[in-house]
Amino acid sequence: MAQLTQRGIVYSVGNTESRQYKDKTYFSRELILEQPRFDNYTGEKLGSNYIKFEATREETCKMLDQFPKGSKIEVEFVVRGTLYQKKDNSGEDVFTHIEIRNVAPISASQGTQAQAGSAQPLPAAAPAAAPAPAAAAPAAPAGSGDYDESIGF
Repeated sequence: MAQLTQRGIVYSVGNTESRQYKDKTYFSRELILEQPRFDNYTGEKLGSNYIKFEATREETCKMLDQFPKGSKIEVEFVVRGTLYQKKDNSGEDVFTHIEIRNVAPISASQGTQAQAGSAQPLPAAAPAAAPAPAAAAPAAPAGSGDYDESIGF
């Protein structure tokens, strides 16, 4: 099963839930990752994409404790699906899980592009030459504290 990666900002982390089934304990914890979109010219926030992940291993659930709201992280995950019969017997459907395998903080030296499908660490960003004044990217507007140009959001 291919492992994928996604970067973003922690929007929320749910409480760890545990369920007993037969002689085994199952764990679950929700992570919602925000991926804000910004205008390339003004730096104005245009909106956000939100992705809900699920941690299903006890150690992964505990790992989420170190990432409070606003943390910039990279999530390694797999997509799993369960086929089931609908309750009204009208056919089958699929319940999709986006299951966390690993979570790591993003540092400014990790580059600006997420590499989907790669579990390898991202390469360090190459130092950029000073841009000509006409090609200079505008600064983020005052008050946009969640924008970090070094990681692309």
